[in-house]
Amino acid sequence: IILDKSSKNSYFISSTGKISRELYEIRDKKKQNHSRDFLTVGSMGFSSQIAFGISITRPDLNINCLDGDGALLMHMGGLATIGTSKLKKYNHIVLNNGVHDSVGGQPTLGFDVSFTKIATGCKYKNVFGPVANKNEIIKLLEYINSEDGPNFLEIQVSPGSRTNLGRPSSSPSENKKLFIDKLNDNWIKMWEYYNPVKINFGRSIRSKIFSKINSDKILLICSKKGKQRFISDKILSKIVIEKNIIWLDQINDTPDIQEIDNHISNLKD
Repeated sequence: IILDKSSKNSYFISSTGKISRELYEIRDKKKQNHSRDFLTVGSMGFSSQIAFGISITRPDLNINCLDGDGALLMHMGGLATIGTSKLKKYNHIVLNNGVHDSVGGQPTLGFDVSFTKIATGCKYKNVFGPVANKNEIIKLLEYINSEDGPNFLEIQVSPGSRTNLGRPSSSPSENKKLFIDKLNDNWIKMWEYYNPVKINFGRSIRSKIFSKINSDKILLICSKKGKQRFISDKILSKIVIEKNIIWLDQINDTPDIQEIDNHISNLKD
């Protein structure tokens, strides 16, 4: 249901254990590839912060964290970081079954504490749950996928899984590479905020970054003044010649993320 109701351009970061195993299996059954999923193998509690880091770096993407109650309890401090971040495309979905299902079914305190009250106190924009009814779940998934976040949804599920639940056939390193490649998708977006007073600051660092980029295309986001300064720089101008740089320079000198997103969405292949 969660995958079916996910919005376009959605990525999933799933908690360690059976949540990741089921996500992997569902993709296989749907004949979908795994490039939009990062399986947090062997790192219990870290999926929400991994998703947080990706969402900060790529605010243009719809990022979904599939968390478990035990994992959430382990690193609950991360809720404050996420909730106060004002990330518009971050969905934190907690699948609460009240047990550590992946390691023997030992009980957690998932049903004894209020995750939704904690999320509300941590300033998530929209908080829902706990919910267990299928129709309500569908309705709430549709809502959080259409509203700015960060959003928090607690879904209560039953303990246990199929005895023949499969495991990922790819290694964690293969999954990571596939996921990163999909994120890059042969495009690298760079936000260059040029300040006339500090135009030379970090020039050598920028040149090293560009020289190491192996992508076929680079989308450079900057203002018209920023473009002129980039081209006039002796070091960086050489890179312009060597690399296939596509300019998005129809923006203000101090653009915000929404303005950049609007311009990118208007680009055509």
